[in-house]
Amino acid sequence: MIARMIRSKALVPHDIIRAEMGAAPIITEALFQSVTFIQCLWELPKRRYPRLALMSSRQLAENGDIHCWYAEMQQWFESHGMSINPLPLFQYSLDCPHLNMTKVEKNRVIRTDIINLENKITWISPKIPLGTKMAHYKTHFLHTSEDGFIIRPPYMDIHLSYALRSVIGQLRTSSHQLQIEVGRYTRLPLEERICQLCHQPKKGDKNNYNKVHINQSIKS
Repeated sequence: MIARMIRSKALVPHDIIRAEMGAAPIITEALFQSVTFIQCLWELPKRRYPRLALMSSRQLAENGDIHCWYAEMQQWFESHGMSINPLPLFQYSLDCPHLNMTKVEKNRVIRTDIINLENKITWISPKIPLGTKMAHYKTHFLHTSEDGFIIRPPYMDIHLSYALRSVIGQLRTSSHQLQIEVGRYTRLPLEERICQLCHQPKKGDKNNYNKVHINQSIKS
């Protein structure tokens, strides 16, 4: 749905589209629901069946069972930079004796921190090298705050026509129809990707090339 806002190609990584729109990854909602669910289980009285089931699954995991629910959840959390015990392990302590937070406030902090952790894993400190499109977007277009949150591009918050917004978004996400991008799919060598508007080969880096041709692309 959000990809349609700039009419991006299907091959554009979803992480780029979400960063361009300032939208949080869908996985953060799944993590948030899991964290709050486990918190609710631990807050139940010890004799309640859901609490007993959680403790039994935890004991199985500690005894080496890697297929029980607790062990699988633990592995899933660790893959996203989190820990299931203690939980939550975030930058803001929810156990501060001088900080009385409501449930709504706690949930807001948890959701915010999960988004922050996911941004760091995806963009700031990825476990594997970024792909070509992701690396290009991070180098030239991605802006993050000091504490690791993605800053929404300014053009998304001003009144623009749908056509103009789409052109800007396509140039930023490498989803345009200029020859430098189209030539990648046809496997043309870099020096043979001649611009069909000015009939000049690519010169300089891709970012400068896009800026030079933005007006021509909007008109076309």
